[in-house]
Amino acid sequence: MGLAETPEIRTLLKLLVLLSEDMLKNSGRRAIFMTCTSRSEEGPSWSDLPVTVLTQIFDCVLKATTPHPIHLAGKLSSWSSLFRTCKHWKAAIMETEVGVCLPTQIDGNLETWLRLVRLRGLELHDPDHTPATLFSNLLNHPQLLSRSGASMQSLVDVPLTPLWRPSAFTNLTQLVLRRFIDHQNTAESHEAATFDVSVLDGMKHLKVLVLSAGFNGLLHIEHLPSSCKTLVINSQGSSQSSYISITAWPPAKVLDSLYLSAYTLQIDFSCLKGCVRELIVHTAFLLMETAEAASTGQVNRRISSRREQFATAVEDELNLTAKVDHHTSP
Repeated sequence: MGLAETPEIRTLLKLLVLLSEDMLKNSGRRAIFMTCTSRSEEGPSWSDLPVTVLTQIFDCVLKATTPHPIHLAGKLSSWSSLFRTCKHWKAAIMETEVGVCLPTQIDGNLETWLRLVRLRGLELHDPDHTPATLFSNLLNHPQLLSRSGASMQSLVDVPLTPLWRPSAFTNLTQLVLRRFIDHQNTAESHEAATFDVSVLDGMKHLKVLVLSAGFNGLLHIEHLPSSCKTLVINSQGSSQSSYISITAWPPAKVLDSLYLSAYTLQIDFSCLKGCVRELIVHTAFLLMETAEAASTGQVNRRISSRREQFATAVEDELNLTAKVDHHTSP
């Protein structure tokens, strides 16, 4: 039985969480230090707790109730107080993985902390109004990669730019990417509409990939990690720009769930046979094509109604679970 699984440790975890929260809210560094280093016959010495136990306690202290930047200042303050308490707690807090939800702008102190802390997850609260290059530089900073390259498990709503590569975070399980549009280079903007899956090379633990905005298709699908079983592509925009095309799929890449959302979808369902267990599409116009028809520009069928009948037909044909929702607005 592991140390954290014993009744004594479970009780101690609860007590020390309450104690730590109370000290951080109502006392200063000296009070924490005295509690950490003092010994008494009636109580334990907190400085004797193993780092593995302290990291679980500190995780509870630092975890926000909801992922919102409003909690970030308090999280930084709590982390700093624990960091300054004593050498043992400093070592423990440096090993404690932290999740953060970032605002649209970060100051120098916050950026320094983000490079120092061991990150478990990073999310942008308002990606539409967040400077892409600012966080790209952060994700490519050598100190951040050294501290969090192996610990980072989730990146949410981060822009994919040439300045950083997702594969630098080797243990990511969840990746939610947004397309970076270089408005000064129209040719590059057009090419970037297709997501190059080869940037995921080496990500052996990735389970969920979400392309949340701006991507209209996939390039080099054979590079999709075999561990990735859920793929979501959500192409936002007007009726002219919201478009997804899936006309080829490597037989060796098997998904548990494929979710596609766009005003117009172009899919060759025959290439998905045996490769997708659950298919969910949200669209106004669905263009069903075979590879041969796609090469000649001929559309076999277009379906924008009778969704249930269509879903049943797809299930029977491809032996998967299918659901079609109607896209009512661009």
